[in-house]
Amino acid sequence: PLSGLLVLGFAVTFVVGMLPAGFSLGAGRWLYDSVLAPGLAALFALLPVFLAYALVRHLRVQELGGALLALTLLLVLLGQTPLVIERLPLLAALRHDILIGPAAAAFRGMLIGLALGIVLSVFSRLRLTP
Repeated sequence: PLSGLLVLGFAVTFVVGMLPAGFSLGAGRWLYDSVLAPGLAALFALLPVFLAYALVRHLRVQELGGALLALTLLLVLLGQTPLVIERLPLLAALRHDILIGPAAAAFRGMLIGLALGIVLSVFSRLRLTP
């Protein structure tokens, strides 16, 4: 039942996105504001958690990669704090550059992995093999 609901949601989103107005008016705008934007915000909120997990897995801060990961994690975490952003606008700009560049690339990878996992889950529920 849930996989059918997932396929139905995908179909509705696809059809609404293919309408001439797309996601700029009416149902498309509602769908974007109510479903897609909060989902993306939730995934971006999890980004520092993923960075912290990667740092713990790396565990060797002596290496250059581990040190860069620790520095990036610290900047992103500090950049999420409103008081720090208010007092250090340069840090806010640096956080923005990190989130737009490398973090956005990692975010796209997470979304692709999530989509592939959903498709494979639907195939396994429907007893289809890709």
